Amino acid sequence: MTIHFLGPSYNLSVDEVLDTAILNASSFRFFDKAVHHIVTQSGEERGVVLTPDGTTVALSPLLLGIESGLKASTDGTPPAGIFPLTLGRRLGLSFLSLQEFPPSYRLGPNGCWDSVKHPKVFKLSKPATLATDAIINGGMDGLILGMDLSNHSAPQQALSELLKGYYNFTLHEMRGLDAVHTHISPRRREISKSILEPLDLYGLVMETLNLIWKLEKTEWIALDKGVEKAVKEGLQEFAHKYWALWSALMATSTKAEVGTSSAHTPGVTTV
Repeated sequence: MTIHFLGPSYNLSVDEVLDTAILNASSFRFFDKAVHHIVTQSGEERGVVLTPDGTTVALSPLLLGIESGLKASTDGTPPAGIFPLTLGRRLGLSFLSLQEFPPSYRLGPNGCWDSVKHPKVFKLSKPATLATDAIINGGMDGLILGMDLSNHSAPQQALSELLKGYYNFTLHEMRGLDAVHTHISPRRREISKSILEPLDLYGLVMETLNLIWKLEKTEWIALDKGVEKAVKEGLQEFAHKYWALWSALMATSTKAEVGTSSAHTPGVTTV
């Protein structure tokens, strides 16, 4: 599906790529392994990172969203496939793979790191779905940043500056998160809701699934009468878990106070 929307990454041979690449062969192999998302039999989730805001984020949907946005900016077109690549595919497949279970079991879970200062191993708290919290977080970030990059009317910004502003930012004196008008990671759920809620999410997920089935030549799955019900229930659970609960939490939380350190609000510096 990535090639369907974004095309091949390059037309050069592996040797030619390594000859001209910024990364050497060893670094390239490390990077390739680092972004590959898997969950081991012992419940260790790999291909995820702990971001400055204290959230665990999967790199693959984040990078796919960024690539979609960059391609759109270069081509002068809308970001093709940004929803399927960041969230749609994982959500749809997770809903269907666990349709025999209650909707609350079809998303997540979260987990914990072996160390906050030097995180290396991330263990899930429960058996994994195809849409772990890290996948959802990475998908939201990829969607938001990809849309920002594809905005042709906005001033062009270096990708490094965009990432720094999103994940590690500064709050000025007497200002809380509500006063920040740029897109920042602690507000990923609020921002993703503003982007996706007006859309026909059910239709987008079904379109994504139909594309997957077409590419994999498994169109017969669409004949399953339980597909529509599983997707509708799953989306209701997604909105409740990642949007409604977050809105309720934010409504009862207090604004960041002057002198709050990043230990209290990860990724936020107050001056």
